[in-house]
Amino acid sequence: MKSIEIIITGANGGIGTALCTAYFNAGFSVIAIDIQDYIGHKYSDKYIQMDADEYAKSEVYRATINLAFKDVNPSVLINNCATQLLGGFEEFSAEAWHTTMNVNLSSSFFLIQAFYKELVLNKGQVINIASIHANQTKPRFFAYATSKAALLGLTKSLALEFKGKITVNAISPAAIDTPMLREGFDNDESVIDKLAKIHPSQEIGEPGNLAAFILDITKANNRFLNGANISFDGGISNSLVDLDL
Repeated sequence: MKSIEIIITGANGGIGTALCTAYFNAGFSVIAIDIQDYIGHKYSDKYIQMDADEYAKSEVYRATINLAFKDVNPSVLINNCATQLLGGFEEFSAEAWHTTMNVNLSSSFFLIQAFYKELVLNKGQVINIASIHANQTKPRFFAYATSKAALLGLTKSLALEFKGKITVNAISPAAIDTPMLREGFDNDESVIDKLAKIHPSQEIGEPGNLAAFILDITKANNRFLNGANISFDGGISNSLVDLDL
């Protein structure tokens, strides 16, 4: 019988689906959360529809969603939901900026707050899915990069705040082979191949491998691993990519 509950946000995305699959198949009780009104796969025990932007900015909406959480008793919370809104600085809208911060940062804070008591009682763990963009980014990604850098700040600060009652760590992936990544490159296989070649690993990450890595961390529940930012990046954070001469 399943007993250990795992909350996974962004459950319908490429990484979220892989996470749900890994934990479900490992015998955990998966509580999946995403904005859609349906779950896009079979790897969950409970699905809760939630708009992370609205959850962050509206106290009324947050209270309503928290009522749906009343019977949830998680040992692990994986804050995976994210939005990636890109644009030039001068024309970037206030709405896009606030949405990015709400979804990628503030919703994580409020979810941790919502489940704080349960996580403490279960000697729980929080895993925040950050990004290589928190430390290394590129033009037009400033909102996304800022939100992920702030998520790392939240990770480190809460590890101190909680004093071991809950461990809080972040995983920072580089390129992961998801539909969102491929759409960002117009599904051009030649560009995807070039992207793989600039990683020292000579490949981009697979969602299933990332999910298995996170599963191993949470199963071990090593309490000395706390406040860390763990790179899952194929070595690209060590590489200064030069011009092709």
